[in-house]
Amino acid sequence: YYNMKHSKFLLLTVCVCFILSNAKSQTNTFSINYQNISSLSTAVCNALNNSTPPKIGGFYHYPISGGVNYDGTELILNTQYSSTSSANLGTAYAINFPFKAGYLYRFSINAKGVVGSNSNNYPTIFTTLSDQIPDPNTTNNNPTACNAVPQTNWGFLLGYPVLYFFQTINAFTTYNSPGTYTAPATKTPKYLFILAYGGIPQLIRFKLKV
Repeated sequence: YYNMKHSKFLLLTVCVCFILSNAKSQTNTFSINYQNISSLSTAVCNALNNSTPPKIGGFYHYPISGGVNYDGTELILNTQYSSTSSANLGTAYAINFPFKAGYLYRFSINAKGVVGSNSNNYPTIFTTLSDQIPDPNTTNNNPTACNAVPQTNWGFLLGYPVLYFFQTINAFTTYNSPGTYTAPATKTPKYLFILAYGGIPQLIRFKLKV
């Protein structure tokens, strides 16, 4: 854990909508609310690291790099910027989402950073998609760790095609994807990855709508 007086927080909501490409009227919005989730413990440092992946809002959640905390209302991710990979810390997790080939998707994240020791250096959120969960034995992503982990554990995600990314500010702000994403027929994505990194020692908090 990092000293709270140097911490920042991020609360975010993610919305995913899909529209069938050949149907004008079919639009669906999925949401996840992290409030009062009985399957998540507030007493552990990696709330998603369960023998059975927690199912929240109808979607399974997986730890990818570092430990996601839970306070009963939001998930909490730690981050910290450094010029060296060993001290450039971040946290990432994945949501198993039923993407469908040929559908159009829009993404929206509502996020807030909370002022820490340097109010001008807020964490970055990086989102990407994949058809599989990375193998911790080959990527060293360390999904069982507590709190934030070095860039050597999560940096591989930055090599994935970026869905979109943004730096947070100290106010609730909605960050919309710059356009629509069409799920391909080959290697149709199954997972939405959310990575938080950067900034002066921080915590990332978020609510999620998918």
